[in-house]
Amino acid sequence: MGIEERRRYKRLAIKMPIIWRREGYKKQNRAEAYLLNVQNITTSGLFLKTRLRPKKGAYINLLLNLNKKPNLIELKGKVVWTAKKKEQPYLYPGIGIEFVNMTQGDYKKLSTFIKNKLINFRDAQKLKSMYTNLKNMASNLVELEERHSSATHFRKVLDNAIGEIDEVAHILDREISEIKKM
Repeated sequence: MGIEERRRYKRLAIKMPIIWRREGYKKQNRAEAYLLNVQNITTSGLFLKTRLRPKKGAYINLLLNLNKKPNLIELKGKVVWTAKKKEQPYLYPGIGIEFVNMTQGDYKKLSTFIKNKLINFRDAQKLKSMYTNLKNMASNLVELEERHSSATHFRKVLDNAIGEIDEVAHILDREISEIKKM
């Protein structure tokens, strides 16, 4: 799969657990199931950083939890590429998996999950940027206070606003951090 084809879909860089079972897995043989972390995901596939080296073209079963019990989806995937140590040292060892035979319901769940994570992340970053700008304005007003009497009034208003949204800013930091870790 070439770079052009791999970049056809929006990727969500996310660290989230997934259960991988080889094709033909029997539930009583737990040794054939692996708990791994997804590095990024799209509606067409995902990348797993793993030392397990299935052959290109191998089929595997994936169990993915999208944060809620009803969003547990079982997908079938095909190994379409493996990271090469010399060519992609930042990805090595890892494999690219393309989803095959996904149901419309699972596609919708996965698509909604990715879309919501991307929107939440962008919104949280935008709000954090606005907060940073507000703090910078307040510090700039300190210099102006000495020259303009009305600057004191502006600074008091900004200080009150910053005080009220400080708590929200900490929540945003936590949210951005958690989204990056997922």
